[in-house]
Amino acid sequence: MRKILHFLLILLLLTTNNLLGQNTVENKFKYKVINEDFSSKEHDFPIVRENENYFIIDENEYLIIRENNNSEYAIILDESLTENSYLKTSLRLGPSKNNNSSIGIISRANNNFSQALVVEINKEGRYRIKQLNNSNYIYFTGNKKKHGWVRNKAINKEDEYNTLEIIDRKDKIIIKINNHFICEFKSDLTQKGYSGVLIGPDTKARIKYFNLNSDKERDPKIEITQENLKESKIAEQEEIIKNIKSENSKIDNNTVNDLKTKLEAAQNQLKTKEEEQKKIILSLKEDLDKNNISYQQIDELNKQIKEKDQEILSLNTRLAESKHNDQLEKEINSKNLKKISSLEETLRNKNLEITKTTNNYKKTIKQTEKESEKIIELKREIKKEKLKNETNIKELTKLKTDHNNIKLENSKFSSLINQLNSEITEQKEVNNYLKEIFVYKDFKLNGVNPSKIKITRVKETTNKEIIKQIINIDSIYTIQMGVFMNNNNRFNDLENINIIIKNQTYKYFYGSFDELNDASEALQELRKKGYKNILITKQSNK
Repeated sequence: MRKILHFLLILLLLTTNNLLGQNTVENKFKYKVINEDFSSKEHDFPIVRENENYFIIDENEYLIIRENNNSEYAIILDESLTENSYLKTSLRLGPSKNNNSSIGIISRANNNFSQALVVEINKEGRYRIKQLNNSNYIYFTGNKKKHGWVRNKAINKEDEYNTLEIIDRKDKIIIKINNHFICEFKSDLTQKGYSGVLIGPDTKARIKYFNLNSDKERDPKIEITQENLKESKIAEQEEIIKNIKSENSKIDNNTVNDLKTKLEAAQNQLKTKEEEQKKIILSLKEDLDKNNISYQQIDELNKQIKEKDQEILSLNTRLAESKHNDQLEKEINSKNLKKISSLEETLRNKNLEITKTTNNYKKTIKQTEKESEKIIELKREIKKEKLKNETNIKELTKLKTDHNNIKLENSKFSSLINQLNSEITEQKEVNNYLKEIFVYKDFKLNGVNPSKIKITRVKETTNKEIIKQIINIDSIYTIQMGVFMNNNNRFNDLENINIIIKNQTYKYFYGSFDELNDASEALQELRKKGYKNILITKQSNK
């Protein structure tokens, strides 16, 4: 029981210290820079629909899909410039076939992302800390073989959320994951920098929230919109008119001509300033369209406005040198009224043009988003068709291979059939000779003298001709080896070879046998030795 109480007491102390430490951090970094939970339409994270990147807001979360297998991608948040900061976010890595799938948080990054500090986690429950210096990474954790990755039990794996905290002070940086202290280190990078997200190759991830606080209150940003531009323009024109009216009251009759000359010069200068202001408005409009106005540009605009104010004051000073003239005042007032109405009309037209341009720009963005979605869908269909074509090509290749195998089998069967046909032909010849012998034996058994039988009928078949030859009593059996036009030495290895030369042909015979059975046995032996197309014949002894 004491052990349990002791354990509970320690746990309570640790929890209390953790809560106190957390409260201390939040109290120290109390000024909000980015507080994003993706529940509103306005947010600091970009919406991207490209071939390799697909970043959108989905179910109050920032959905990230990176379809490039070879390189990572960085999102730098323009509103995140801080010196001392406390960053807290919740990340979840989705399933991926790529073992290098990862998601990381960027800190202390410069404008062109040539220097930055990155804290990453992957789907295997590992983390790493690396520093970017001119396109080269230096790993603060692990070793080069494992690319800086270190396993930690506090880190959740694939399809689970991980809470990541980065406490960045001047002297040290503390990393916590899922309320567990991971490490503390120092960095030689510039302390003031931007924050963001680093997406690894072939990665799917979700960001639940992204909160960035600072220990210093930031200077309020001057928001430049079309309404502000219009109001500042009108106020500027009204100020010019008031100055002209106030100076008109000081014009003297003796200096009317002088004043007219100065007035014309002032009007020309005003026209020049108006043209310059139009150019400034156009440049501001382009910056608004690009949505990329920086603090330096705002400071430059403020300097230009101050310069214009000083020029107007100098004009008013020059006009103040003249004295009052009622008639000239009326003329100037009438001209100024006309000029004011003309300026107001011009401003209204410009505002209408700006409104139309803005509407067209919004329509173009919507059309572009629709076209991007169509392109993504078409690419998916093309991938499916490619997979189908690859499958069909594989099946066709297999069919061709099977067809070639069948051709080979057919050629083998054809050669076997030819061989069998030749053997059948030879066997038929042997059978015919056997039939002749049986006929001859039958004559003898029945007491018929074959030599006395007269052939009076015309030859009907080949078998009868053979029988007529067989019935010759004074004959022997021999094996005909072949008939050639020239002398042949292929039978030199055989004994008992007889050669008959007749009509310039050479007939080769093997042996002489009184019985057909002996001749048949000799025929089979010769065939075993490789002699083909040989047959048994009868020869006369005379």
